[in-house]
Amino acid sequence: MLSAVAGSGAGGMFALVAYLLTWTSDPPLERIPATASGSVFEPWRMDGFSTFDDQRDLVEPECTFWNTTVRYESDLCSHFSLSRIVSTSAVQAHDRALRCAALHEVDCLLSPEIGLSIPAVFVYDEAEGMRLLVAPRMLPHPNETRSIQWQNPDARGATFRFNLSVRVEYLNEKSRAPQVEVLEGVSAYCVQALRAAFVPECWNNLD
Repeated sequence: MLSAVAGSGAGGMFALVAYLLTWTSDPPLERIPATASGSVFEPWRMDGFSTFDDQRDLVEPECTFWNTTVRYESDLCSHFSLSRIVSTSAVQAHDRALRCAALHEVDCLLSPEIGLSIPAVFVYDEAEGMRLLVAPRMLPHPNETRSIQWQNPDARGATFRFNLSVRVEYLNEKSRAPQVEVLEGVSAYCVQALRAAFVPECWNNLD
């Protein structure tokens, strides 16, 4: 997730946030499955309740935030897998993302943070709420960089550099065709964090 830092140019219903990752001088990071069970969704306690059961709202979401010391692996880093999973998993993914975002007051969530194994992010948009961007691919785009403070509520923070804006091609649950968009601020940082959080082999299969 992303937590509050000093900066400008970002807004939304949650705190201003920014993720930055760089690995050039660090030792190799531990590789772990995006979901411990290896399934599309890591089982959560709330899954045992009907969506119409008021008791479900009393169960806290089991958000697990990335601490920057690991990289995620997934067997679903392929276009074939994503084409089958995006539309069928979107409703449950949105529900989890909304709950985690509201509980921890964040504008960005990486898919493993909500127990989802496909490489994706949720970013906050004032008009649409939490938007799902699946397998975002970086496209050429001139921009500047900035040092940003990573702040994880479950672990230590770290400072890295990211581009202030990015041009990406991504999938979502609304269209079979890839979407292209320029993202700025928190949304741009979130995408770059996702790219850093998953192993390079994942992106080699998708880009």
